[in-house]
Amino acid sequence: MKVDVEKLHEGLVEYREGLKNQSDRLAEDVESLTGAWRALDSVYGGESGQELLKSFLMTMEFFQEYVEEAHRLGEFLDQRIEELQKSVTT
Repeated sequence: MKVDVEKLHEGLVEYREGLKNQSDRLAEDVESLTGAWRALDSVYGGESGQELLKSFLMTMEFFQEYVEEAHRLGEFLDQRIEELQKSVTT
């Protein structure tokens, strides 16, 4: 079975763009949530506030790890796309 390098290249470019868009949106959402958390934290305290803070921080850590992993994946895809582009143009 022959691999269509041009289709593979197009698919990777499309996937990379989607990953970047999703990662950018998530980063914006995290920033927005952080601002909302700061506003809530200033008025919400006590034991319930501490539990909410723990959950919020765990969620933020998960989101941050996802954004970092998406960035690493994006760099990897950029390298593969560049190599495919070279093979398509030669």
